[in-house]
Amino acid sequence: IFTRIDEALAQSRHPEWKKGLVRNIVSLLQTCPHIKLLTTSCIPVCNLLALPSQILERTIELKPLDDKDTVSLLLKLSRPIQAMELTDNGTLTSAQLLHLLRHHPIIKDVCRGYPGIVCRVAKLLQYHLLDGAVKLLSLNRPCEKILPQNLSPSEMSFESFWKGLSSTGVTTASDFCLHLNQHFTSTTHASRGLSSHDLEEIIRRITTSSAGEIELCKIQSWWSMWYLPFHGTVKKILHLWDAVDPVTKIYGISHNKQIFHAYLRTTAPGTFALRLSANYAGDLSLAYVSEGGEVVHLLLEAQPEGFQLHLKDVVDVYENLEDFVHGFTTLRWVYPSFEKKQIFTRAASHEKKNSFHI
Repeated sequence: IFTRIDEALAQSRHPEWKKGLVRNIVSLLQTCPHIKLLTTSCIPVCNLLALPSQILERTIELKPLDDKDTVSLLLKLSRPIQAMELTDNGTLTSAQLLHLLRHHPIIKDVCRGYPGIVCRVAKLLQYHLLDGAVKLLSLNRPCEKILPQNLSPSEMSFESFWKGLSSTGVTTASDFCLHLNQHFTSTTHASRGLSSHDLEEIIRRITTSSAGEIELCKIQSWWSMWYLPFHGTVKKILHLWDAVDPVTKIYGISHNKQIFHAYLRTTAPGTFALRLSANYAGDLSLAYVSEGGEVVHLLLEAQPEGFQLHLKDVVDVYENLEDFVHGFTTLRWVYPSFEKKQIFTRAASHEKKNSFHI
């Protein structure tokens, strides 16, 4: 018999939870003496719960699934692409494949165009944590992303962008970066463009060509699934994106988790920094130093109505980042050491917005 007790174990620091859990396990085994196996999915319980000595436990280490089995299991959570159903000979052109991927349930409905979620789910499956994978998929439900507003369709269409860049299906990385930055600043009206490091990060993600070439067929989906939500969020927080004096308020996508960790690990508790996420289109990443001195990384999801953390006990959607920063009372210092009320100011009408602490 396999029984799920992980969620109860998460509460087992409380004495009453422990007592109740022990009673349930002992009662189960005494009622059915032929039962030989009681399993948990993560951790051993005998020592943790001080079970009677006659109840034995054997820990078996499960090796991670290989990559092939992991991918197979992931695809079973959604409808896999069946090429034979779509073409007579079972072959697909590049355009057909891009169309299928763009409308595939995993990309469109489950991960909302975020490749990072697929990787996280696959990792959970690989280490036999099916409950965690299902929970992650259920939390990341489809949602409307922030898309650029008040712009003509031609200004934001990929076809128009590429036509102004190249008359063929290929261009150089340097020309692409120059044209992209011009498009970004002219359509967002930002005084601060994408940095050279940000552009390098984008190139790294959209091409594997050793010759440094950018192919049209490989970036059409990137444009609609990553660039447009990213563009929309920058327009929404433009006053913060452009602000770099006396300190940068919003860092670019080249400042990844490792860089933020290095920045913050020697700073005081409550120090924090915000960056636009490279993995989660249009969202922001928050890194802060906890009261225990640990660097914590959280995803701040950008929605049409505001910003929201992916936390169980935090349900408020904050209309703007200033409200969020002031509402999150754990945050006190903008990296490296500026008091947050000096850097993030908010209107007096927002002073009574709900606060929370982690």
